[in-house]
Order: sequence, then C-alpha cells, then structure tokens
Amino acid sequence: MKSREFINKTKLISVICVCVFLQIGGRFSTSAASLEQGTILLSEILYKVEKGQSEFIEIYNAGEMEIPLSALYLGVRDPQTTLWKYYDLGAKASVILKEKAYYVLSRAPENIGRMYKICELDHFIRVPNLPALTDAGGTLALFRKTDTMLLEQMQYNEQMHHPLLDCTMGVSLERVQMTASAMILENWHSAAQSVNYATPTCENSQHNEPQEDADEKWFSYSSDYISPNNDGQQDYLQLSYHLQLTNFICTIRIYDSEGRRVRMLLNQALLGTKEVLIWDGLDTKGRRLRAGMYIIFIELIHTNGKRKVLKKAVGVL
Repeated sequence: MKSREFINKTKLISVICVCVFLQIGGRFSTSAASLEQGTILLSEILYKVEKGQSEFIEIYNAGEMEIPLSALYLGVRDPQTTLWKYYDLGAKASVILKEKAYYVLSRAPENIGRMYKICELDHFIRVPNLPALTDAGGTLALFRKTDTMLLEQMQYNEQMHHPLLDCTMGVSLERVQMTASAMILENWHSAAQSVNYATPTCENSQHNEPQEDADEKWFSYSSDYISPNNDGQQDYLQLSYHLQLTNFICTIRIYDSEGRRVRMLLNQALLGTKEVLIWDGLDTKGRRLRAGMYIIFIELIHTNGKRKVLKKAVGVL
C-alpha cells in the first residue's frame, strides 16, 4: 500500500506525529469558549489489538472552524467510582483540527499504517499519555478544557460488534451517523471487511447519514459485458452498491451457463454502506474464463431478517 511504503521509506514518523500546524490567516477559532457540543465528535475507536498493533481513537471536526487540539480533554470514566479522569490532548504541540476532517489519536501512530489504508498522513497525532483502552469496554468523552463542559461521550463493548464476526481483534467500531448521538449503541458498527476492518483518517466505511425519500439502489453495474484482455476497454466489471442499512452480510457467486460455480467474489462478508467491487473476468484459480454468458448471484442478509437476492447476466468476450 502506498501510504505504508511512504512511512517505511521516508521514516517521517516524527513529522507525522507533529501533524498539522497553525496556519496564519486560516479560519482558526482562537476562543476555546466557542467550542460547543456537536463540533468535535468521536468517530471511530480501535480498542482490541494484537501485539505490535496500536489502539486509536478517531475524532472528527464537524464544525466550520479550525479548532486547536489543546482546547480538549479526553475523558475516561472509572468503572468503579464512575468519576472522570481527564487527559490533556494538546499540552506539547500546536495541533490544529481542520474543519470537516478526521484525526487519529494514538500512543504509537506509526504502527497503524502497517495494517490499514491511510487517507491523511498528517492527521495522525501522537498522544503519549493516551490511556489504554480495555478489551472489556468502557466510556470515553470529550471535554472543553476551559470549564470541563462535556462535549460528547460514548460507550463501547464487545456486544456492539457484528454478531457474525468470529474475531474482533483489530476490528474498529465506526460511528454510522454523525448527526445522531454517540451514546446510541446502534449508532456504532464494526468496520467493513473490505477496508480491513478500520478506516483511520478516512470516512467511515459504515457512514450513512439519513436521506429523505432515498431509494434503495442496491447494486449497479458498469457494463453488461467484459473483455478481460488488458487492452484498456471493458477489462473488468464494476459492481457498485449503496445500501440504506448497515449490518448486511453479502455473498457473491458467479456461475457459467451450465450452472457451475466459477468464482466466489465475496463469502459472507460484512459490507459497508457504499462501495465498488471489481470482477476481473477470472475464475477461482485466476484463469481467464471462456467467452460466454455468466450469471452473478448476489445474496444479502441482514441481522433483522431482511434478505435480498439479485441476479445479473454478464457476457465475457
């Protein structure tokens, strides 16, 4: 992955950790008192990791102004006393949170790019005093530093992950709707398999804001045929989907004209809400298929019992 190679080759970990600096003339909110609820949001958390990996907390600036990280405390509720313990996020660096952007807080941000796709290299922030996140779950919050006003809080635990995941190690919990409360447990879901189960500094794979009178698009296709000869013309088929619900499990099989399965694109994969899948015209063993008609069989199953079956005929030239 390009971002991982960049980190390894240039060894700019210290630069990545310093992150974004104050830009003169930018829309910077100098008054911490202007920081209100709904401005800085908790957007993703990875709390259960293997040795060599790093936990992280992702935050999102949903406001219209740049905000200094030093205006925030991270709060962790003690499960015994129910009292908050505060952690200073910006005591040593002048880090600025740009509007409409995601930022990742971690004790060792250099470990994250080895596992996941990175969208913004300079949006990783090293926080040496970031508390360890317990596997059993807990409660996190963001506070305004000037008066410890609670800006937002969330609870997390294993039961919030998708029930069909055999292992949640390295799987983040993503916020589905930024406009809905972080305290709604159903507003958090496991990150999709297609992004390797986490999206640090990127839009969440499960992000799905409600739309009025939105039609279910399900799947759409780039063409009715493919010509996988690497000539740059219809070499592969794009399968695009846009789902109004999270928590769909998807299986995609491809059959030839005699009903024999020639390819399994997905096998009970947890989907995000929108993405593009690729079929390259090859069979299970990586061989180019013979010319003819093929059937793409798509099965979607939701945890609420909803089931959808789709079929698409595609020609291979």
